[in-house]
This record gives sequence, C-alpha cells and structure tokens, in this order.
Amino acid sequence: HEKKCISRGESLVPTTQSKLSRVSSGFGLSKLTGSRRNRKESGLNKHNLSTQEISQWMFTHIAVVRDLVDMQYKEYQERQQNALKYVTEEWSQIEYELLRERGLWGPPIGSHLDKWMLEMTEGPCRMRKKMVRNDMFYIQYPYMPDAEHETNML
Repeated sequence: HEKKCISRGESLVPTTQSKLSRVSSGFGLSKLTGSRRNRKESGLNKHNLSTQEISQWMFTHIAVVRDLVDMQYKEYQERQQNALKYVTEEWSQIEYELLRERGLWGPPIGSHLDKWMLEMTEGPCRMRKKMVRNDMFYIQYPYMPDAEHETNML
C-alpha cells in the first residue's frame, strides 16, 4: 500500500498516524508508558525510607533466607538417611546371598546338624526331585536323652 502511495505522490502521514493510534489503543500502549513514569516516581520514594524500616525489611529477608536454608538442610538430612537405609538393606541382602550355603563365598561343607527333606513341588511323573533344608526338624523331633538310654539298655 505504501509503494502505491509513493508512486502517486500521496502523503503517508495520515494513514500511518491512524495505524499507530489503532495499535496503541488496541494493546494498551498508553497504559504501559504511563506505568513507566509511576515506576520512576516510586523509585524516588524508596530513598525516603527510614533506617528503622530498612533494618526491619533486612531482618525479614534474613529470616526468610534462614528458614529456607534450614528447610533445605532438613531435606538433605532426610535424603541422606534414606540413602543410608537403602544401601544398608541392599548390602545385607547381597552379603546374605554371597555367604549363604552354596553361595559364592559360603562354607565349603555344610554342618553335620543340617537335616534335609524332599521339596513338595512335583516334577514330571509326580516325582519330587529337589532336596531342601528342614529347619523345623529339631522342633518336630526334639532331642530326648532319657529315651535314648532306655533303647540302648534293652
């Protein structure tokens, strides 16, 4: 549109001014420019604060920062405790797996007090193929020294 106006020799001033006025009224540019003046004036009012008000604001900000740092420190401690708990549990599980019987670093020979039984899981043809440790053996069959002496005497 501007090129056509230039070639005809018409002036662009009225059309550009009307466009600027439409843009400035549509976007509220006049309000933005007015707020800049208010900001400059409010900046001058900051210098009129008393030393008591300045110290009060300073102590308020210090208290807020102190609370924030305390909160972050507590969260850090909780994370450290949770990490330590997790690592301890993981290590105890790994240690058990390494040192158990038939483990990588477990005892080469089991105890002569260990008792074994067939596992109840059946394989093909209803066969039970796996031996497991019987931890309940000594509870089910307690040691009775008097009964042993009576069978030897007969």
